Amino acid sequence: MLTNYQAKCNSCDATHAFANRPYYEIIAVIRSKGWRITKTPTGWKHYCTSCVTKSTDEADRKASAKP
Repeated sequence: MLTNYQAKCNSCDATHAFANRPYYEIIAVIRSKGWRITKTPTGWKHYCTSCVTKSTDEADRKASAKP
C-alpha cells in the first residue's frame, strides 16, 4: 500500500519511506529493491523483499514435496 510517500508491505507491515517523490518513481524504486506488486479484486497489494522471499521459499518446498 502506498500512503504519504511510504510503501508499506501488506503482509508484515515493513515500510520504505520516500521524500516527496512522484508515484511512478516510488513504484520503480520498490520494484528495483525486490518488492512485488500485485492487483487483486479488492485493490493493489505490495509485498516487501522478505515476504516475497518467504513466499518463494514456501512454494519451492511445496513443489519439491509433491511426488
